[in-house]
Amino acid sequence: MSKHIVAYFNTENDAESALASLRKVGVMDERVDMIPEEGRGQRIIMPATNLGSGGGGLPGHSGAFAAITNIKETFTGKDEKHPSYALEFSVEDSRVDDAIHVLKESDAYVDKSLTVD
Repeated sequence: MSKHIVAYFNTENDAESALASLRKVGVMDERVDMIPEEGRGQRIIMPATNLGSGGGGLPGHSGAFAAITNIKETFTGKDEKHPSYALEFSVEDSRVDDAIHVLKESDAYVDKSLTVD
């Protein structure tokens, strides 16, 4: 079986760079798309660095989840408020942890559903 994952990035270059690393993990059905301006701010996402931490949040930040309109300010203090690119792919269940590791290293943002089994 495989798992479908969507990760969000600020730039197309960031998404493509992550995809290059993910290909080494053996991802399938991958694609990078620009998120339409009107579609930004519609999902609840979190930094991939929170995945698998067991604590549910970054030190000093009690809420791991925030509306996408606040996520960049909450976790980075940067002015960019909306990731502009989505990277979608499937990965075999046995390689999900490897894919998540790549996303953590790539400063990706993921939908909160990725943490819910």
